[in-house]
Amino acid sequence: MHIVSVIQARMGSTRLPGKVMREIAGQPMIDYVVGRACRIPGVDEVVVATSVLDREAPLVEHLEEKEVPVVRGPEEDVLARYVRAIETHEADVVVRLTGDCPLLMPEVSERVIQAFLKRNCDYASNTIERTYPRGLDTEVISPEALRRADAEATEEADREHLTRYIRQRPDRFSLCLVTADRDRSDVRWTVDEEADLKLVRQIYGELDGMDFGYQDVLSLLEAHPEWTNINRGVEQKAC
Repeated sequence: MHIVSVIQARMGSTRLPGKVMREIAGQPMIDYVVGRACRIPGVDEVVVATSVLDREAPLVEHLEEKEVPVVRGPEEDVLARYVRAIETHEADVVVRLTGDCPLLMPEVSERVIQAFLKRNCDYASNTIERTYPRGLDTEVISPEALRRADAEATEEADREHLTRYIRQRPDRFSLCLVTADRDRSDVRWTVDEEADLKLVRQIYGELDGMDFGYQDVLSLLEAHPEWTNINRGVEQKAC
């Protein structure tokens, strides 16, 4: 069984342009996402899916230098990008991640993968009922479900938001939710605005490298509760 993590990333963020290449502790943010994705137990390959636009050049050149596989497709048709990725890399299981989550936690993503495998579903996620901090989002999808969605989805929103078509049709796709023991959906560890980036930089400033885990960050924020106010006012865009 070939499990492929596909990281959705692009340079054209409207709120924080070029965010995937913004530096955190001396490295571009995308390096942390890729590095943590490679640490997810059971994952065989990590691929970045970006658009065909010229503005992606700095991202693509950097990934090629790092020998990270890249698949390119339409900017707004993320579904088409992912189908191209799973066909190119012959995935038996697809793990969908995003390039703006530098605090991705391998142990959390592993829980979602194991739930998908054990329950034999079409789609497993820790976002159906959000109990983890935003920024640990992991979706695991069968290639068959993605191909069905690609063949049937015609609305722009269903093409742009990869799993929207699947999630909104529980009568046609079997969905599996993964929840945390403690609800921490009140905090943001993703990067959409400068305030998010500031928080993540502070965390990486205290916790060196990529080997720290979920509880390490929770403990750090419990020791510095004022840090959670840094990005508290950032609103999540609806999808």
